[in-house]
Amino acid sequence: IDRYSFKYHCRNGSCSCVQSESSGSSNHDDGEVHNGKGGEGEEDDTRLCKFRLVPCPNKNCAETFSYKHRAEHDAGCGFKPLPCPSACGAMVPRAEMHDHVRDQCVLRRAECPLSNVGCTVVVQAKDISAHLNDHADKHFMLVAN
Repeated sequence: IDRYSFKYHCRNGSCSCVQSESSGSSNHDDGEVHNGKGGEGEEDDTRLCKFRLVPCPNKNCAETFSYKHRAEHDAGCGFKPLPCPSACGAMVPRAEMHDHVRDQCVLRRAECPLSNVGCTVVVQAKDISAHLNDHADKHFMLVAN
């Protein structure tokens, strides 16, 4: 027995792995080995404990989870910014995407504001002003009749 070798819990407070002082490494239940010296901003993530608690990096998300489950959380996080599927260039939180595409995207299809008086034109939302200006005479005739 090596009397200079002893075991202690991981220095990472949110981890329950056990470290061996003689080797300077620790073993998790799933066989993961790390040096227990991890910290924020460390470049080599393979050396950090994968059971440490990390906050979600997405703005306004208050979730905290183990580093091991970050990809799983990221795949479903409602606050993760995603590119608009209409390619308008906007980065929209996943939970707000439906509303963006339906109501806010400048590339959505929009009918003329004068559709209630007979204009049947459908253009991109960004082109409504140009449509109103270009067809003012036709719109006047529709309103007058």
